[in-house]
Amino acid sequence: MLDFKELSMDGTDLERLVREIFVREGYETHWTGKGPDGGRDLLVIEKVQGPLSNFERTWLVQCKHKAYSGKSVGREESQSLVTDCKSAKADGYLLVCTTPLTTGLLTTYKELQSNWCGTQRDMGTGNSSTQKMEIDNNPKGRLLMNSHKENHVN
Repeated sequence: MLDFKELSMDGTDLERLVREIFVREGYETHWTGKGPDGGRDLLVIEKVQGPLSNFERTWLVQCKHKAYSGKSVGREESQSLVTDCKSAKADGYLLVCTTPLTTGLLTTYKELQSNWCGTQRDMGTGNSSTQKMEIDNNPKGRLLMNSHKENHVN
């Protein structure tokens, strides 16, 4: 089982880990500037090539590392979500967190998903146990986590 407390308390290891996962999966990634919480957001470019068309989708990825405090990620974490996505010209949003989301934040995300600018947009929401399971069950995720532990020992 993945223990998020093995990552640095300031969240930079989580940000790097998430970026490494996207890079290893073939996505183009770019850092944004530091946010109000001191963390950096990640822009992930998804290049879709289909039989009928090719297009790109930009995802704003935010990481919230609260494993040490154990606090849930709450509604206050999303106060600038729409503004952040518009500023980054992002088509979608993904939140990666190490603790569960509050029901208030889940409700906010569901409302945003159904009402976002009057168009259909993709928004990824989940909780840390789902993400842990996905990383733990994915052989690439296990290898990446082991590599991350070896390269970022305190």
